[in-house]
Amino acid sequence: MPVNKLLIISNGHGEDSIAAEIVRRLPRTIEVNAYPTLGAGRAYEGVCPIVGPRRHLPSEGHRLRGSLIRDALAGFGIRPALGFMRREAKNYDAILVVGDLLGVVMCWLTGRRARIYLDVYKSGYDNAYRRSELFLLKRTADLVLTRDPILAQQLNAARINARFAGNAIMDTVSTGSYDPQWHRRHMHAIAVLPGSRASLKDNFAVQLDALRRVPGIEGVDVFAVLARAGDAADLAEASGMRLVPGKLEPDLGTLTDGRVTLHLSTGSLGPVIAASDIVVGQGGTANLQAMGLGKPVISFHAEGSTEQRMARNEALAGDARLFTARDPETMAAAIARLLADPEDRARRGAIGRERMGPPGAIPAIIEELTK
Repeated sequence: MPVNKLLIISNGHGEDSIAAEIVRRLPRTIEVNAYPTLGAGRAYEGVCPIVGPRRHLPSEGHRLRGSLIRDALAGFGIRPALGFMRREAKNYDAILVVGDLLGVVMCWLTGRRARIYLDVYKSGYDNAYRRSELFLLKRTADLVLTRDPILAQQLNAARINARFAGNAIMDTVSTGSYDPQWHRRHMHAIAVLPGSRASLKDNFAVQLDALRRVPGIEGVDVFAVLARAGDAADLAEASGMRLVPGKLEPDLGTLTDGRVTLHLSTGSLGPVIAASDIVVGQGGTANLQAMGLGKPVISFHAEGSTEQRMARNEALAGDARLFTARDPETMAAAIARLLADPEDRARRGAIGRERMGPPGAIPAIIEELTK
């Protein structure tokens, strides 16, 4: 049956952004409310009404050493969320869960079913479903859309209705209006993704130091994609580089020290990655999107990452992402090596496309909710 009133549950900024893009593409005949269970849900502002109680965890959803214990001591903030689900979820025709399994758990604990569960967390390459998770999905989700065919096969074998229709992360690659080709002057180009969290300045300091150590960097076009326009001034202040502002967003101008010049933009990841040979990236979702667009990524693990998280990241990426020590000299060597080896760039890029898969999940969701 077509859906008239939909509740979307998401858990974290990245998941909120994907869910907000789903809302933008839904027909206006569907009334949508969003329940971002963690944080302020800013991705939904101006998109649809936000409902439900907010959870603010010490970890902010980032799984680093000790974060789970700190969140547990804070009670995970789930009790008010369950109260909301018991009272309000019955007022919706359907529930769409986007993200990890928290929304599925909430549905199960309150006796609700999810029409669709869009899993943007699991991957068949690094963390397949456990038995307990299969138990939950079988009893709670009418349809599971997975990130890759491996997971869909696992769920089908467990008699759970699931399929791989494409990767939602690739559905949401930003295109914007910034054209990096206008700034291309040299044979090679590098895209820099400093990230969007509290470690932005520290990440950029290491990346910049690495770039300065690359032989012949003056003859390479360097582009930096920032999460927000205000990051340009922050990076200029932290690095001591001169900021020459752009005339109109999404062109944010340039950062230069006389040797390295970075062309800055926001909201145009797709064109910048397409125009670049390699990516020096610390962005979470943006790194995955760059891999899916067929460009090799060079990065280091976030400070405080657990061994399990590092192992999962490496298993998911395979050779599409080259992990180095958090050391400018080591990173510079990796950058220089990849710039000089087009065959290795092509090999790693092909692996990234395969691991991330094509877009298509969001159109599949819209078809499911309107048929």
